[in-house]
Amino acid sequence: MLAQVHQTDERALVRRELAAAVTLASEDTKYSISGGELNIRKTGKTSWADSRFKEKYVADDDQTRRFLRSFLHVLDTDGIE
Repeated sequence: MLAQVHQTDERALVRRELAAAVTLASEDTKYSISGGELNIRKTGKTSWADSRFKEKYVADDDQTRRFLRSFLHVLDTDGIE
């Protein structure tokens, strides 16, 4: 019984640590479509004071499919066939 309680306490501690790690990092993702390509720009920071990041890249086919599945209802598709 004591081992089971200890294991449960460890799991709760791990969950709290993971939750803290998630809240200490932030990321902002912006999408743009230009020239028939989906461009992704990510900026953010982690819990370290000097650890900011910026990424810009063209989405691959899988990322483009996931984006369209998620956001097609938001896009203005009038005139697109």
